[in-house]
Amino acid sequence: EREVDLSLAADLFVQPDATAKNQNALIEKLLNDWKKKSIGESSSLVLTKDEELAEQVNAAIHKQRYAMAQTEWDKWRLADPNERGRTEMPTYTADDHTLVVGDRIRFRKAGGPLKQIHQHELGTVTEITPETQTLEVELDRGERIRMAMDRVPKFDHGYAVTHEQAD
Repeated sequence: EREVDLSLAADLFVQPDATAKNQNALIEKLLNDWKKKSIGESSSLVLTKDEELAEQVNAAIHKQRYAMAQTEWDKWRLADPNERGRTEMPTYTADDHTLVVGDRIRFRKAGGPLKQIHQHELGTVTEITPETQTLEVELDRGERIRMAMDRVPKFDHGYAVTHEQAD
């Protein structure tokens, strides 16, 4: 069973009436805490008061995760002579969300083309392969699912959710 560290989310969760300026400061604090704890760890989940705040937190964390992934990609590409010709980091974009390897996602609905995915299920992107147009996700329950990019169910970034979605 997964352990969830709620200490990082405490300020965001217990201050639902915080002003936008305070919320931005809290999001920045959260990002700094996550940088120290290796952002994107599957055991980290932020609980928020509403969907709007969850979207803000998800966007801020994804922006940081994307920058970290680009740095890792550049180091790897330069270190491997066979990959120096590849200039683009593998990404997948759908519904205004861009994913990189290591991103956390939350599937919006159950079923669809992949019956084994449950509503609000969380997972981590483990592989993006543009050549074969496939994406692999490891669900938090341990199952790995490889899917064609044109069959990926609707999703959001999965770093923050409302407390209702966490059930």
